[in-house]
Amino acid sequence: MNVLTRGACLTLLLALAGCIDTVQREARVELKLAGTDISKPFAGRDGASISLSRAQLAFGPLTLCAGREAGDLCDDALAEWRESAVVDALDPEPKRAGELVGITGSTRSYMYDLGIVSLLTQQQPVPLAAARELSGHSVWLEGTVELRGRTVPFRARLAMAQSELSARGVPIVRKSPSERFAQRITAEGQQLLIRFDPRDWVVSVDFAALLANGECSDAAGPRVCSGNVAQVCAADGTVMRTRDCSLANEVCVSDLGCVERLEFRGDDQASLAIRNELLAGGRPVFKWSTESPSE
Repeated sequence: MNVLTRGACLTLLLALAGCIDTVQREARVELKLAGTDISKPFAGRDGASISLSRAQLAFGPLTLCAGREAGDLCDDALAEWRESAVVDALDPEPKRAGELVGITGSTRSYMYDLGIVSLLTQQQPVPLAAARELSGHSVWLEGTVELRGRTVPFRARLAMAQSELSARGVPIVRKSPSERFAQRITAEGQQLLIRFDPRDWVVSVDFAALLANGECSDAAGPRVCSGNVAQVCAADGTVMRTRDCSLANEVCVSDLGCVERLEFRGDDQASLAIRNELLAGGRPVFKWSTESPSE
């Protein structure tokens, strides 16, 4: 075999090797989910000190896309996890959720739902198993807030899905354009750990407005709070009656009076703040490895 022939063969072998390297193969990535250890109170708005006793999130399905911006059903999806799972966002120990199934290649974006999916074939969003486990909600938060010498319990239970005005079939959370996300998906041995920090979800809640002190006046609402004493106001601003919420182990909340706890209703400022943080605020941390994630 002359030099020319050997050179031609080598060129052919290299070309074939290059082709083999670019062939896409089936890929399976083990998916684990975890929360964050929050053993101490943390700071919120306007000096609020927040403690969480419950923080559960319905997560999934999840899609990894080849393009830099996910959306429009991610036609070039590389891998998918079509299930859902409840994440205990206060537990830092990773829990196996299942497998992302797809093909090898480079992923540059992601998108996911929060336990409730919007389908092209359905008029209304469909709750998956994780959301059903949370009584139809995407997120369930409970805790206390300490502000201005008062300690007040609160609870937020929110269902989060695409609205009627949004395009059906598109997951509700997508990678932001400024977020860095890139990973080469190989055929085997990879794991993806997604870690959530529930502190991000409540830091924007305006607890000060909910627990504001006031007195009856012609500009006041029907109920105001003087400390933990609820005042029911007449239209002319005079006090019709008062009630000490402490006598029933209750708390006084602006516009509501004596209640067992702050209950976010889904359309109030607190609910909107939590919703915005989950959809467009602090993102979970994605960690890839070839060994069992330990953090």
